[in-house]
Amino acid sequence: MAQQSLPQAVEQLRQEVEELKRKTATITSDNLGDIYTIYNAASVVALLIEVDDDGGRLSTRNNDGTQVTFFGAGESGDGLVNVNKGNGDTVVFLNVDEDGGRISTRNNDAQSVTLIAADTLGQGRFSTTNADGTQVTFLGADDEGEGLINLRNTSGDTVLFLSVDEDGGRIDVQSTNGGDAVLIAVDSRGQGLVQVSGDRVHDTAEVFDLTTRSGVIPGSVMAADASGSGALVLAAMAYERRAVGVVSGAGDFQHGIVIGVCEDGSRDLPIAMSGQVYVRVTRENGPIVPGDLLVSSSTPGVAMRAGDMQMAFGAVIGKALQSYGRGGEGLVRMLVMVR
Repeated sequence: MAQQSLPQAVEQLRQEVEELKRKTATITSDNLGDIYTIYNAASVVALLIEVDDDGGRLSTRNNDGTQVTFFGAGESGDGLVNVNKGNGDTVVFLNVDEDGGRISTRNNDAQSVTLIAADTLGQGRFSTTNADGTQVTFLGADDEGEGLINLRNTSGDTVLFLSVDEDGGRIDVQSTNGGDAVLIAVDSRGQGLVQVSGDRVHDTAEVFDLTTRSGVIPGSVMAADASGSGALVLAAMAYERRAVGVVSGAGDFQHGIVIGVCEDGSRDLPIAMSGQVYVRVTRENGPIVPGDLLVSSSTPGVAMRAGDMQMAFGAVIGKALQSYGRGGEGLVRMLVMVR
């Protein structure tokens, strides 16, 4: 190979440098502004810095040229940041809208799943949505500018609601039809309020240890164990003064509030302490009519009307709200009145 002269060698080196520069970076200008481009080893654009009519912007791209990040100004001249997946789908979005700043993250279907933003009143809010776009959480301010938290199910129904009303704070646990199932709030007098709603919820119950669960069913009359253990047994004699109440949950009634837990961790078969409950009854002491005081009978776990008021003293478990005159055993609605 012929030896190159010095001028030829210099020119070749200059050309190689220019080629390297061409492969790695270019600066161009047009009537819209300046563009600074940096290429990767495969001559694919990796970094792009531009100045246009909207202002400056910077974007980075992956090895196939897909934009994965964008920092710049939107069409209105406000700041904008996009973070994209390898296929170009935006998954993180920071921008400014007519209400103020906002940050949103998106799922694979390009739907916003989290949003941190200012609402139309200029108040902060945070929300998340599920895969079909239904909002399931909301933290923000209500129309009056007071704190509000909503948790919704997949159908968009509010199931947990924390808010402020004219009396103070409130927590609503709601059913899917929108009715209050549990309400913890401050009443109009500034006093604490706990309300459990439902057409089947009628008593407050407490859990006791049982000597045995054998034969114990909802509606059974229970008594303190004679051994003094603190556990309960089925009341097994008429006018039992150790009777403490009735097992909640008989008929179509349910307990609204249950207090306590057994030593083994169970909470079933609690005793109704107040409210209405269905009790197992017999006409051992005659037919039962509304207003009759009820006591234990000689049938274990079953009540009867109190005929002897002297013997009933200290043995009453409640007052009948319904009649019962059939033979055998049945259920009667009773107001809990242990005395």
